[in-house]
Amino acid sequence: MPEYLVSLICRLLCVVSTVNFQHGAAVAALSADVGSVASLHAGVATVDITPSYPVRLNGFGGRTRESQGVRQSLFAKALAVGSSDDDTVIIVTVDTLGVPAEMTNRVTAALEARLGLARERLALCASHTHSGPMIRNCANTLFGQPIPDDHWSHILQYSDQLEAGLIEAAVRAWQNRRRPGSRGGSARLVSP
Repeated sequence: MPEYLVSLICRLLCVVSTVNFQHGAAVAALSADVGSVASLHAGVATVDITPSYPVRLNGFGGRTRESQGVRQSLFAKALAVGSSDDDTVIIVTVDTLGVPAEMTNRVTAALEARLGLARERLALCASHTHSGPMIRNCANTLFGQPIPDDHWSHILQYSDQLEAGLIEAAVRAWQNRRRPGSRGGSARLVSP
């Protein structure tokens, strides 16, 4: 991959991770960074992955109950960038403790089937939040005691929801690809 593209992806990953954006904002950032690289296309997407039901949160060993409402929404955000279908890469950032290998493999298989995207052109990046829902195969022994069956049903339900959200974000970013400068837009910065 050309060095300018690697540098660009790193800069745009910061945009994708920290800005509540519309498609045009990332394209505007892309235009400012690459200038005359007319063959490069970029697309972004955001998918709300906040559960609408109670689920055990990850990262607090003393917590024995499921969540009791939503204080802040959770998102999967994706960036697809490249000059053709054959060299486009997708970076997905997600508000979760981690993305287990089994989930990564299923997401990769789905994207390869739907988009022809090779595994080496996908990066799944977790924010490592300890305030997000627990998912299967990710720090499941953290609590030091068995998790009740009714909690497990919600954990598994959310794991499936998260996986679908990762796939949806990546596919929508792929479908939203445009040339730099081909579409305007705006962005609103949100406080951390």
